[in-house]
Amino acid sequence: MKSRFSSFLNMVSVIVLLQLFSINTKANYSFVLNCPPNKYITCTDDLYNLSRFGNATYTLGYMTFSAGMPVVTYYLNSCHSGYITRTWSVEDPYWNWQTCTQTIYVSASPNNQLHINWPPDYEVEGCHPNIKPQDLPAPYNSPTWSGDECRMIGKSYTDMVFTVNNGCKKIMRTWKLIDWCDNNGWGTQWTHNQIIKIINEERPQFECVKEVTANAFNCKNARVNVPPLEVGPTSCGGSAVISNNSPYADNKGSDISGTYPIGTTKVVYTIQYGCGSRTFCSINVIVKNASAPTPYCLHGITTTLMPVDTNADGSIDDGMVDIWAKDLDRGSKSLCNYYPLRFSFSENPTDMFRTFTCAELGNNGVMMFVTDSKGGQSACMVNVVIQNNSANIPDCKRKEENIPDTNQLSSLTGRVVTPFGQVLQNAEITMDFDNPTETYITKSDTVEITKKDSFINASGYLLYFFKKEKVITTKTDTIREFFSLSEKTDSTGFYRFKDVQKDKDKFSLKAAYIEDRRKGIDSKDVELLTSYLLGEKDFTEPYQFLAADVDGNKKVDLADLNLLINFVTHTITDLTENQWFFTDASKTFSNPSDIFNHDFTNITSLDSLKGYKDTVSVMAIKVGNISNETSLVPQNTVVENRSSDNNLPVVNVYPNPSAGGFEVKLEGIKQFPVTMSLYDAKGELIMLKQFSSNGIHHQFSNEIQNIKAGLYMYKIDSHKFVTTGKWIKL
Repeated sequence: MKSRFSSFLNMVSVIVLLQLFSINTKANYSFVLNCPPNKYITCTDDLYNLSRFGNATYTLGYMTFSAGMPVVTYYLNSCHSGYITRTWSVEDPYWNWQTCTQTIYVSASPNNQLHINWPPDYEVEGCHPNIKPQDLPAPYNSPTWSGDECRMIGKSYTDMVFTVNNGCKKIMRTWKLIDWCDNNGWGTQWTHNQIIKIINEERPQFECVKEVTANAFNCKNARVNVPPLEVGPTSCGGSAVISNNSPYADNKGSDISGTYPIGTTKVVYTIQYGCGSRTFCSINVIVKNASAPTPYCLHGITTTLMPVDTNADGSIDDGMVDIWAKDLDRGSKSLCNYYPLRFSFSENPTDMFRTFTCAELGNNGVMMFVTDSKGGQSACMVNVVIQNNSANIPDCKRKEENIPDTNQLSSLTGRVVTPFGQVLQNAEITMDFDNPTETYITKSDTVEITKKDSFINASGYLLYFFKKEKVITTKTDTIREFFSLSEKTDSTGFYRFKDVQKDKDKFSLKAAYIEDRRKGIDSKDVELLTSYLLGEKDFTEPYQFLAADVDGNKKVDLADLNLLINFVTHTITDLTENQWFFTDASKTFSNPSDIFNHDFTNITSLDSLKGYKDTVSVMAIKVGNISNETSLVPQNTVVENRSSDNNLPVVNVYPNPSAGGFEVKLEGIKQFPVTMSLYDAKGELIMLKQFSSNGIHHQFSNEIQNIKAGLYMYKIDSHKFVTTGKWIKL
């Protein structure tokens, strides 16, 4: 339409010119088409309002006319750069078309800056959340930008996953933008790292025990075995990292077992979960001084009442005598030297004396408590006999409630100790009575039955009728139950059965105890048993024979040693099924080995509890615990001098016992060859090695790494001296 309109205008112009030509043939009728000049712009300029760059005109004679609307053609690439043409076409008076073109050159703007909004870091909770960009909310999902009029921007991303644990992952998402319109051929690039953190803040479940207790028998510390803190997994399946701050624990993880001093040690577990989150568990490790004083009481004392006039009427009406608890002592001691000792009639240390009157005439069973300066306490029983002899107090009688009778309740007390004087806490003592008690239970049952009866009425007819009756049946059952009582020992190893009838039926006293099966059994016991089998030492105490009989065949031999070595070296987990034996501490044996003939079924059997002093102390013997030494003593060696030189060399084989190799240290000799021989328990040669002492050391490791655990004899020989001894492979 524009082209036709332009042609129409041109025709009109020509007609006008012809008319002018016909009027004035002398006029100048030259025709000129005038185009606007070419332009250079950037892609940020307005590329569509082109009139601002001028329009074409043409002149005819002395008059100028508009060339009309141009034909516009864009020659731009995807980066909006290139050129634009504007072409005008005009028909001159001679019916010829005249054209001209304006070219507008478009280039990239050198001052154009791309403004990028990068996605910020993002944190999400869960185990496996969806973190694809299209699933994240804005502005975390993708970068945005402005100022891209002259650019062709492409974007991409890559993820690198860093796993701390199942509850903590970090993803480094690297975003990359590239401008493909850059003239360097590779395009201008921009990069940014977005951190996406996946966390699980679910607190793991665990049970925090408030305190654990242990007893110290060496007056300074005790081994405390604490079950490792168990922390459950989170819903994501991750495991927590557990540490502790105990200065006495064997390790710094979830197990705080170790050797703790007497007193209270506060230990804090730190449980780390998720992405560095922490929770805590505090536990008090309490080590009590279980080395309570050893009480020694008089078996009994007899004292006489002094006459008194209680109502001041001039007549003797009662007797009285004060007895101090310390007067009942027969040399009690404190193993830890926690002196002074205090003596009392009850657990209250201030209850130091007691007044006896005619009401207590006769036998009185009293407890004497011994308390050391650290609060350790133990007790023993004394029979106090109150007499009215020389005083001749009139009407001096014992109160009826103090008179013993067959129905009076009494008590049984005692302590449970090892042969080494260590008390057992939480040992279970049981009184099993021989005769059962019989309980009669009568059961009644009611049954309704129907009976037929008859009678003759007044008319002489025989009539029948039925009636219902209830029949009650009874049945008696007898239930026989064996009666028993159980008590556990306290921290001092003391037990007490209260309120037991003195003349109740015959009973048996039994004991049971559970502890770490390896406690107290180590290389010291192996060494002592070895010395016994080699004839270097002898067992002098009955308990040593029983503790050394590991296999329970009532004899001590090499088989027991092998079992003990395997147990100490953790080759086997159990030494014997029944590891504890209990007997009356007062039991004696004329020959120590006679203990094999003793019946350990019961501690003791008593007809009944008679009298007021009923005490049974218990000896507890643990199989395998032969020695009570606190450290290993060096193996004895015999050095024989074969020269006239009286200066014997110093020989040391260490470590002994050892799980690996050993070293031989020789001092005080000159350089000459030395032969080392090693024999097993059967006398067979295991190793023969000659070496030059160099005056100091020689190490053996590879030569004996494959030999079995057990007892071995060594011999170090030269023409100057010979040395023999024993070495134990753990």
